[in-house]
Amino acid sequence: MSFDSIFEKGTSIIEKGTSIIEKGTSISTSIPPFMSSKIKDILGKDGREEPIQFYSKDEIKFYEFLINAKREIDIIHLNLNQIISVNYITLIRNLLKSGILVKILVPDPKLPFLSDIQELTEIGNFENNLLLTLSELCNMKIISLNQKELNCFELKTFNTIPTNNMIILDKYSDSDASMLVEPLLYGSSNSKRIFEVTRKKNKDTFDLYLNSFKRLWDHSADYACDWDLLKMQSKPE
Repeated sequence: MSFDSIFEKGTSIIEKGTSIIEKGTSISTSIPPFMSSKIKDILGKDGREEPIQFYSKDEIKFYEFLINAKREIDIIHLNLNQIISVNYITLIRNLLKSGILVKILVPDPKLPFLSDIQELTEIGNFENNLLLTLSELCNMKIISLNQKELNCFELKTFNTIPTNNMIILDKYSDSDASMLVEPLLYGSSNSKRIFEVTRKKNKDTFDLYLNSFKRLWDHSADYACDWDLLKMQSKPE
């Protein structure tokens, strides 16, 4: 094969390659910017969630967290007095007046093992604080709320030993859903840690804890205010 023949074939290959590059460039420039950005986002994901940061209770500003709710708040907690420094009843009322749906889940005050929960979690005066909380919520529900606000409020009690305290905001929103989770590690209550999870950054973890809350909520009973019990046992010692 002559040199001229080899040169001509090489030139032809280069021209074809250039044509392919030009076509590829043409296709790339024809993709709208928003589609190009979306493709980059998809290709850049490797399926891993972002790291979760743990905090001490003193580092969490619960009031600021709660007022960020846009549609709804779900709470399961052993002691609401511990998480909100301001009057939590006033805060809940203001949220309800704003049309925010509020669901609260606490232990049944008639559980035979309330003292066991107190001993395991080291929450001081747990049983009495629980009754005080229920008394305040019942007073708010019956005396202070109008019908529109009542439609936004649900109170239930569960009959098992909980594994986490949780505060969940806007659970069905892809952009705003977030939660604070406090694992109920037995003992050493003062050194417990809280972590924040969002659906945007930690979807699998968020849905895991959300499904746990929803399962407990669905298996819990609406609380009918037992005034005889509340009046008898909610007085400060």
